[in-house]
Amino acid sequence: MHDLVIFTIDCNDNTIDCNDNTMKTTSIKKRLQELLSTLNNNTETKKLNYKTAVYYANDMFGCGKRYIISQSYGNQTRMNTISPSEIKFQMCMSSFVSKLPRSLAIEFGDILTQLKEIYIEGNNPPVCSLPNNYSDLRRIYIDGSAAISKNVPTPIAIMKDKHSFVSLVDCVADFIIRKDNLIFNIDDWDNIINNCIFNKDMNIFGCERCKEIIGKAKLRINEVMLEKILPTIPLLITFWSDDFDPNKSVKNNRQSVWIKTATIFTMDKFGNKIQGTYVLSLSVKKLDHESIENAILLDLEKLRSGKLLMMYSRSNRSLVHVHADVFCVMNDQPERRSNLHLANGNSSVHGYFGIMLDFKKVQNNVRSCNLCSKSIIQEVKTKKIQQRWRSKKCKKCTAWLYNTESKLLHFEPDPQYPNILLKQKKLVPTIITKNYIENGVQTMLAEYRQSKISIVQARCYLKYLGLNNSIINNIVANKNEDYHVPSSWYNQNDLTIYVNVPMHLLMLGMVKSVMIKIGKWLRDKNLNSKFIKLTDGILGSIKSLNVEWCKILEYPKTDKTGGWVSENFLAMGRIGLWFYSLLNHIPSANNEELEVHNVMQLIYSMCLLLQKCMSLKTNKSDITHLEAIIRMFLIHYDYVDKEINEDPTTPSWISQYNMLCLLNLPDTMRKYGHIRNIWEGGSDGEAYLKHVKKQLISGLVNQWQVWVITNLLKED
Repeated sequence: MHDLVIFTIDCNDNTIDCNDNTMKTTSIKKRLQELLSTLNNNTETKKLNYKTAVYYANDMFGCGKRYIISQSYGNQTRMNTISPSEIKFQMCMSSFVSKLPRSLAIEFGDILTQLKEIYIEGNNPPVCSLPNNYSDLRRIYIDGSAAISKNVPTPIAIMKDKHSFVSLVDCVADFIIRKDNLIFNIDDWDNIINNCIFNKDMNIFGCERCKEIIGKAKLRINEVMLEKILPTIPLLITFWSDDFDPNKSVKNNRQSVWIKTATIFTMDKFGNKIQGTYVLSLSVKKLDHESIENAILLDLEKLRSGKLLMMYSRSNRSLVHVHADVFCVMNDQPERRSNLHLANGNSSVHGYFGIMLDFKKVQNNVRSCNLCSKSIIQEVKTKKIQQRWRSKKCKKCTAWLYNTESKLLHFEPDPQYPNILLKQKKLVPTIITKNYIENGVQTMLAEYRQSKISIVQARCYLKYLGLNNSIINNIVANKNEDYHVPSSWYNQNDLTIYVNVPMHLLMLGMVKSVMIKIGKWLRDKNLNSKFIKLTDGILGSIKSLNVEWCKILEYPKTDKTGGWVSENFLAMGRIGLWFYSLLNHIPSANNEELEVHNVMQLIYSMCLLLQKCMSLKTNKSDITHLEAIIRMFLIHYDYVDKEINEDPTTPSWISQYNMLCLLNLPDTMRKYGHIRNIWEGGSDGEAYLKHVKKQLISGLVNQWQVWVITNLLKED
């Protein structure tokens, strides 16, 4: 039995101190010890743990609650002086705080500190009295017409076409009012960049996209007649949207929700990032969001063109002018394609985001030839430029689209393509732009309205503009209406602001695909069970360490990676070369020595690609090296794919959309700097959903769209 320390006992209203040094009634101590001994030795009560036995032993001779309260405060000698009302308060406090999440418990601790400073230790008597009951709480803080929460200045959410909607202009005004220490004036921008920021080209405020926005802002200031000479605050906006399931949704009754957010950010006087995220709209999934996107576009035009808007700046303590523009739009590829009316990611016509090209028809010319492949791999190893593939003179290949001007990529369209609109015998790869789509649709409609081409020909032509089936159906069904790209293009002519977000492209795309590909190779070679046995528990032992940078899970025993999320695939990208080195130790794997070598080269190139993209030390000179690394990865992926692909007519690097989109990364980094600048997993992307889901516990009832946004704004 544990050593027993009974501190005080209140027995029959007689206070008795039971500490060893001041024991007044030894019989009480003896009775307690006997009682605890009996409880611990009894067959049934032995199941009670020690703290339970001590509590009830004290409770039988006095007050168990008084005992545990004095123990928690470390003041056992005065336990007998704790009043019943104080006991009630302490137990209520324990119950209340135990139910709070950590963030609210911290906030409540701050409230108690302020309460003590004002009402207990303050030198001056407080003006505001403490609320005494629930009615006071409602009147002062919650429901009263003058309640504090009712009068906190926040943007107003309204209903618009079955969506909630908050004005982007209102959000910008709220950001300017709310945030302190913002950059004082756009004139200070360049000085801060030069004096405070290291590795300027890769920093978010020194990247090419920021230079474009700041350049346009300065031009606008010079061209527009200003009523008052005021400081101008430059702001950048990142849009994000997606579907998600609330926590309480049931599989057979999904109530999926669509959300649109805007993250507004700028720098302080030391070049640090200051940002705030706002929900612009909520609705149920699969509604048409065009009216919301159009309203956002109208607000955006007010912020980036024409007369400068005037707002009050908390940081400047004065009125300021505000210029804001879109930094980038971050979506996973299904959401992005849907927003922009573009074709499915694995389609042959739009298999590489932003490029119209039928990859199935020119796949052998897209692949690097043997000589160019060797040249690419040599460049990766030596970090020296190899002219063999970079010269763009190879007559056998385009070195994975390094030479998009090559005639090797010219292709014949489907037979249904209207000859009347075919300017030359073959189609050529085309960068998809707003003008390209709108002009192409108008050209087709002019012929279609006069019945010079059939509906089948019209649909085929529109497919080669890169449009998806849904919008193609809409165009041919409404041939008398002019077509314009949706508002979610935000009047951008090109697609460069609609970035390939690394969380989906690299983790959920590349790493996941490689793991599945290796798993299929193992099963085809009858090596899967041996590999699983060999690696059993290895990843689990790393998981148990709870290392922040390596959140790995147990290796999946099938080609399904259920439960794996982006941070798990990122962890595999970090340790993949070490983990898969066990392939060399599988019994019988020596029979597949060449193929094992190809698999290991695939893993090596994957890990190298990930390291080059995500390393904090990446600089602009590394981007050229990355061009070769991506192509080396595609070479090795193709090697492995050829051994196991069940459809030889369509290689996996065509059917799996993320593969060719890797080729966009170098240009994206040249424009946006470090790839972490467009990380979708942070508070400006999917991580914000944890705040939204807390507000959706009660389900999608009443005008939930408005109340969720309103509560989020108040909470912030």
